Amino acid sequence: MTYLVLAICMAAIFIILVLVKNISPKKTKTLPKKPNRRTAFRLSLLDQVCWFHDSASEQPVYKGAIRDISITGMKLHSNLELPDINEITVEFEMGEFFVLTGQIKRRKLLENDLFEYGIHFNPLDPKTEQTLFKVLWDKSKEKIVV
Repeated sequence: MTYLVLAICMAAIFIILVLVKNISPKKTKTLPKKPNRRTAFRLSLLDQVCWFHDSASEQPVYKGAIRDISITGMKLHSNLELPDINEITVEFEMGEFFVLTGQIKRRKLLENDLFEYGIHFNPLDPKTEQTLFKVLWDKSKEKIVV
């Protein structure tokens, strides 16, 4: 008899808990939004060739490809692993010739032993910033014919 009373009490508690859970307002967990790190217009490119080297020394110079670029930074692909370099100088031609320095903020190994580097440019002088923005904006308006 004791077991029967205990089982009925447990069933009643379970039913009460289920009812209370369904009646009370549901609390939803909201994850904090990730801040948008990109504060500038960014242009994706297919294979814009660039040359880069360690800012501390002029040599050696390596070849890479710009995958996307803005006035604040760029994504660079290369076959070369740069483990000890934090600041690099990148040179490229895109209607104008640019020589920009920046900090490597992200390194990632991609498929086929290709490395991806996220570079944040050191502050640009106003003229270079305007020129780069204009070149990128004009390039974004070009129509791609396949």
